[in-house]
Amino acid sequence: MNLPEKISAKDVEVCVLTFNRCALLKQALESLSGQTAAGFLVSVYDNASSDATPEVVEAAKNSFGDNLKYVRHTENIGADANFHAALDGASRKYTMFMHDDDIANPNYLEYAIEAINIFGNVALLASDYTCIKLPPNSPVQFNHTEKKALIFNNQEEFAAYIFCDGRASYSSAIYRTEDLRKFNRPNIYGKIGDTPVMIDTSRGGKTVILADKNLYFYRIHPNQDSRNASNGPLRTEIVNRNLLFKGILANGKFWHRAAYFISYAEWLARHIRFAGANESQKRTFLKSLTKDESAGVMSKIYSIAGLGEIVRGLVRILRMSRFIIWRPIRFGLKNNRRKNILCALFPNQT
Repeated sequence: MNLPEKISAKDVEVCVLTFNRCALLKQALESLSGQTAAGFLVSVYDNASSDATPEVVEAAKNSFGDNLKYVRHTENIGADANFHAALDGASRKYTMFMHDDDIANPNYLEYAIEAINIFGNVALLASDYTCIKLPPNSPVQFNHTEKKALIFNNQEEFAAYIFCDGRASYSSAIYRTEDLRKFNRPNIYGKIGDTPVMIDTSRGGKTVILADKNLYFYRIHPNQDSRNASNGPLRTEIVNRNLLFKGILANGKFWHRAAYFISYAEWLARHIRFAGANESQKRTFLKSLTKDESAGVMSKIYSIAGLGEIVRGLVRILRMSRFIIWRPIRFGLKNNRRKNILCALFPNQT
């Protein structure tokens, strides 16, 4: 039997995408320089920042040396184009696209690499996360972390987990580079196009979600794009995201069909609120959706004042079943040894 090829930190590139957030970028880079894993490449893709970003990157060379690459565009080419520039330039087997305002626990890359090696054929790895409100340059408190993970063997299983509100930070995602390049498609989802990138890449193999929320920190701050209601998501983008999940789940296993049915109206409602709609506008939006836009009985119920909120509360309860259906497993050296022993004793069973 051929055991899965092992990777090391030298097989990982972390692309940090940035624009005019030099103080936050500094902390993001510090969180990478403090990693217990060593030898990974850090590539900063700067969308023509007008602040002190070049100076922050220059100072970071003291920590990373030759393992730091700086790509500065001559003009702001937009978030999607910056992402694809980083993808085009990615040179290692696994690539992470980190936001400049997020923070990785010192153990993050070490745990990620260990999990990839233990579980094998991993196309995508990401992490649960904690939301923090932290002023620039304030110290970060890192808590004790555990090695535990959720394992999804195919795209349908991972999509069902996400649609039941499973947590996986896009900024923490580490992709097998060849799978991301193979399955990545044009972004027709606007600012809610993050999860579809992970869903598409999950076609290439297993998906692993590190289940300790202390491993990654999603920063909440006034200037983040997700809080800007002026740039979407647009109606077509919301519908396109829902149709992606419908195409994967609606004809799948019974539980996955159920996950789609109970959750799609919740996501439609959440995203139109994300776009700045109030309660009245939300109900009007849900009521106006056509059959071709994947509307159904749940979206109509959600559009009814009072009743919609009652059903929404029930849906939230039903979505909690993910904690029963998908349970994390612990991994580590002992688990790895046990797996190798089983492989030696029963080579045809893996």
